[in-house]
Amino acid sequence: MSLEYVQQACATLGSRCPEVIESAVLVHRNPDTGGGGLKRLFGSKSVASRLNTNNLLVLTPTALRLYGLGSRTGTKVKDEIAVWPRQGVRIDATLEHRHTHYVSYGTSTEQRVHSLHLTGPELDLRVDVMADAGLDVSELGMLDPDALAGELDPDVREGMEGLQQTTAELNALVYAFVAGTGGTWTGGA
Repeated sequence: MSLEYVQQACATLGSRCPEVIESAVLVHRNPDTGGGGLKRLFGSKSVASRLNTNNLLVLTPTALRLYGLGSRTGTKVKDEIAVWPRQGVRIDATLEHRHTHYVSYGTSTEQRVHSLHLTGPELDLRVDVMADAGLDVSELGMLDPDALAGELDPDVREGMEGLQQTTAELNALVYAFVAGTGGTWTGGA
């Protein structure tokens, strides 16, 4: 996930977000939230059941807002899922691993995510933000500064620098949410 992707999603907000956006990040359903499709089918109104594949979490001066995204590119705002007063919200972040198995391909991936725990009055929700530029755990060596220093191919160096920059931008976005709500940050730097 790049900062550009988040900016595209924010651009589609228009008047749906009545305040200045301090920070925004693309979030996904956390495995602990369960299957939203069935819950939604049977009429659940919980925030977790209303999450889309891609969602935009937005921090404004007075509120934390959650928007469902959709469309072919996944960056168009479909609906506002929830709004919470910022004053009562706290976001804690931990770095965790997620394992995904693709039955149709017979392969699997393991990626790190920033697991965000949103708490407050009538709020207890977990969502994930891709960490490490979405790289598989087996590819994390590309983010190592020593590996970059030792890389001789200029095209590979450029790609590695881009992944490192994306990772730093993403960490800064997640940290802005944690710091902006008085939460704690465990893992990631």
